[in-house]
Amino acid sequence: MTDDEYELTAICYIRRYLNKDDITDEEIKTKYSIVVKRIVMKLKEIDDLPVGVLSTKSNDVSTTYMENNNNVMTKDITMLLPVPYIRLF
Repeated sequence: MTDDEYELTAICYIRRYLNKDDITDEEIKTKYSIVVKRIVMKLKEIDDLPVGVLSTKSNDVSTTYMENNNNVMTKDITMLLPVPYIRLF
């Protein structure tokens, strides 16, 4: 993925979390620029993890990967965003 694609993905995550379809990409970029950067970092971390591997060992170094490590909207990220909008139908 390119950096622009990561940024667009982060914007989609924020829009879905806020539950607000009428917010523009530019508004998200200006109001939540730190959150966009954090989500992009998280997405890149997830893409760097090997798929289907729970642990590896090389010489004396052992690395264990968490099974549920693909959650992008973690607590530290959602704390930087306002409370999601509630839609009443």
